[in-house]
Amino acid sequence: MTKTSEVDTTTGGPARLHAADLDGFIRDKKFWLDDGTIILVASGVGFRVYKGILAIHSSVFRDMFAAGNAEIVADAPCPIVHLSDSAEDLRPFLRAILPLEARFHQADHPSNTISVNEAIAVARLSHKYQADELQHQALDCLKNYYAPSPYSLWAQKGLHKDVHFYASLRPDYAIGVIALARLTDTPEMLPLAFYDCARLGEDVREGWARKDGTVETLSDADLQRCFDGAAAMRRRAAAAAAKAFAPTPRCSEGCTSQGWIHDMYDRFTGYGILDEPLESWADSIESAAQGVCDTCIAQMQERADMHRGELWDELPYFFGLVE
Repeated sequence: MTKTSEVDTTTGGPARLHAADLDGFIRDKKFWLDDGTIILVASGVGFRVYKGILAIHSSVFRDMFAAGNAEIVADAPCPIVHLSDSAEDLRPFLRAILPLEARFHQADHPSNTISVNEAIAVARLSHKYQADELQHQALDCLKNYYAPSPYSLWAQKGLHKDVHFYASLRPDYAIGVIALARLTDTPEMLPLAFYDCARLGEDVREGWARKDGTVETLSDADLQRCFDGAAAMRRRAAAAAAKAFAPTPRCSEGCTSQGWIHDMYDRFTGYGILDEPLESWADSIESAAQGVCDTCIAQMQERADMHRGELWDELPYFFGLVE
């Protein structure tokens, strides 16, 4: 005889009970263990795993199994629980906690690189099912990029270097990071997440397609916050670039760079750097520095790094995240 229950979408706890349709799902290719003691069904896919392991890591599952008040259904190998989650989200969640030791992200193993979809999915489901240690690891993976401090630490990672997930030149997943930051009360991820959304330009309106096909979008208020912040950031970046390229006293008696430096600003801003002002300006400066000596280039690089650090500090203000 088999017990079956359903998990409520909003609370993550037990909801109404109903009889399981044993023909209503297909077996997951990996997470179907013949001696498993519980079947989780998510978006038409069945995962036969061990309820003891689920209970170890998740207080929601632990309380659900302890209640033991599910409806009895015949001809199934073990109890069945229907979840409101997608199979694409549940799969990485299970992968992270099976076997017993929860392993998802470890800061001292930088080669452990995963997809952003997995990082966000595991963090979201860990929060829902109160798998606290796993949520901590998943958020730590994302915070390694979205909440580093100080700026110099993030600058060393750059756009897609030495982070623990696969970053993208089109970071639409930042929309999911914003939702996750608010769900898990992790506001320190918001400034860089909004920065990434601002980098998308008008494409941010299209939203972010999760692996299961669900499209997550910003609220109207956050869309306005994004566009207002992008405009403010661009104005501030233009002023910073003007200061970085301001002519300075000659570095030596024979230096003739000053006239060239005066003309660099227009060439520099033509590379689109003002839309992504936190990224390194080094290559753009070298490309624009026609006729400028190495010493003057180095001085401009130093000034540019200083102003990028200032932009970093002002991110929360650009996007209205502080009062």
